[in-house]
Amino acid sequence: MPLHPRSPFSSCLRSLAAAGLILAGTSARAEPQIHVSTAKEGAIQIRVVDAAPAGCQPSAGPVWARGLDVHFALQPAPGPCRNAPPAERFELVSAPVRPAVEGLNGARALRVHVLDARDGRLLGFTLAGGRAPAERPESGLWWPEAGGEFDTSGPGLGVQIEVQDRTLALTVAGYDALGAPTWWFGAAPLDTAPTLIELSALQGGAGPFARYTPPGRIQPAGRLLIEWLGPARAVFWFLRAAADRDELELRPISMTRFSFGLRPGEGWAGDWVLVVEQDAEAARTELHRFDWAGGDEHRFELASDRGLRLVCRRAAGAPEQVPEGCQLWPEDGEGEVWDLPDIGIGRLSGGSGGQRVRLLRLR
Repeated sequence: MPLHPRSPFSSCLRSLAAAGLILAGTSARAEPQIHVSTAKEGAIQIRVVDAAPAGCQPSAGPVWARGLDVHFALQPAPGPCRNAPPAERFELVSAPVRPAVEGLNGARALRVHVLDARDGRLLGFTLAGGRAPAERPESGLWWPEAGGEFDTSGPGLGVQIEVQDRTLALTVAGYDALGAPTWWFGAAPLDTAPTLIELSALQGGAGPFARYTPPGRIQPAGRLLIEWLGPARAVFWFLRAAADRDELELRPISMTRFSFGLRPGEGWAGDWVLVVEQDAEAARTELHRFDWAGGDEHRFELASDRGLRLVCRRAAGAPEQVPEGCQLWPEDGEGEVWDLPDIGIGRLSGGSGGQRVRLLRLR
């Protein structure tokens, strides 16, 4: 997918190019464009736009759904394609398929896989639908979420996120195919869900203990699609062209904000601001002092000096991670119980009964 000419990442590349860096090319096959639309009675349809020589264009094959995953298989053209003429644009549309979830209007994004019907190779992938969290992602250090949906990584992989206004920039620190430490960076606007980021690696520079040498080239390093589950939880879908075969490699990793100094639970004791919004014009703001009220490996509670109790359910087997769910209760049992599903390290949000509630930690 081409970069938008006014995206923050495109501006960064132009600045680096002006400084004399070379943008390294890639011989990888371009990914097809994937469009997902709503059909009748809760079904969806997938439209694939690509290019191939006239005698080598595939045809639409079967489509099926399991949970959040939707697969559309393309049937290759019969016979070998030799002395292929220039590629021509084509479009293929799947039959309607009904996911076992809420479709494009559900809380979670659909995972759309375009496959080669002959051998199952991944030809394209995208996320479609889903809802953006009420709160923007938290800046800071993120790492793999223990016990998450895709618990496929661990210590040694980290992501540094910086959010300014509605723009997100990140650096992924990990290892290359030979085990050497490396990092990739990218930036994108946060206007849409999911977030799509083009990753690149700067190469040919010098480290902090050497005389400064500017990097000599930018190497494309694939794409990152992020499904935000809250301000401090997400699924990162790493996607790139395979180095030794004509297909894509897809790697989902559940990620969470790394809590190394402000652990949820007793570390949340302190001053918080509660904002309750009835509508766009009516809101009230209160200062609460929350104190530790007890807990164990499964849950914890904090009580405020103004009669509220914050009750949270810990992440299974990972008490240092953000809780899986929180509620704000009136201690006297009279009044609203507010659900707070969007949970960060220093802020929570949610609501009920037509009210939107935010809880922001001061100190």
